[in-house]
Amino acid sequence: SEFAMSQKSLFPHHNLDWTVARIESKLQNLGGSDPTLRLELSRVLLSSGLFHKGGEGACAKALGQAKKVLQESGDSVEALTLAGMSLLGMDRPESAERYLAKAQAIDPNRADLQLALGSLARAMGREDGMLSCLERACQLSPSSWEPHLYLGTSLLKIGRRYGSMRFIERAQYHLVQAQTLDPMAERNSELLHDMGLACLLTGRLREAEKFFNRLKDEPKMEAVARFHLGLVSYRLGKHNNSIN
Repeated sequence: SEFAMSQKSLFPHHNLDWTVARIESKLQNLGGSDPTLRLELSRVLLSSGLFHKGGEGACAKALGQAKKVLQESGDSVEALTLAGMSLLGMDRPESAERYLAKAQAIDPNRADLQLALGSLARAMGREDGMLSCLERACQLSPSSWEPHLYLGTSLLKIGRRYGSMRFIERAQYHLVQAQTLDPMAERNSELLHDMGLACLLTGRLREAEKFFNRLKDEPKMEAVARFHLGLVSYRLGKHNNSIN
């Protein structure tokens, strides 16, 4: 399985709009009959939906492409995985579970599938299953940043909920892994937020300040970034900055 091998990322993250247009043009020229191209298109659209700014609309388009492949090849693990992840991006975990359970029965040793199963477990509140799947995804593809991002953010939430510094330190390790494996990861607002929060919780205030300063340039994240910058400034003794 290609996703059992270590690679830099499980999804494409560069020139997504251009890539979508290129694949769609190729499909049109071929009469839309190439399942490999459809899978590639689904993966690009899903990346846009999950990691960039495509949102639910891009996930719905990714699901449509995966379903077309499944009409011809119902046992395509890649198509089943992409369909399941697309449905998770659309906040439909019950529907996603049917696709992912079938994929798992055929070939569980795929990093993208384990990432999807971890996301499913998180959506359904199954913490133990979530962590075991995300840890497995990291093992299957240790040089891909997305599994480290998902595991790091999940560990951080658990650590904050239970006040466990051990979980927070584990989270920080995986978030740093995500950050260092691929420069593209540093543009992910969820990663910047959680790196800053982990640094704040572990007393690395200057690093926390750096991450939240970068995050405040994101319109949707500005308020939460400024809130945490206020906390960081207070702990650094910058009281006027904190009030501002």
